[in-house]
Amino acid sequence: MERSRHDLEGKADRIEGKAQQRVGDAQSDLERVEDTRRGDGR
Repeated sequence: MERSRHDLEGKADRIEGKAQQRVGDAQSDLERVEDTRRGDGR
């Protein structure tokens, strides 16, 4: 039982790491879009 729980926690950590990486990518994309909009607005 403990073994499978440990495996699940490890899998969850990997999924969380991938999710955080995607969030970081999305935030940098959003900043790029906002910078472009500011540039066009002037």
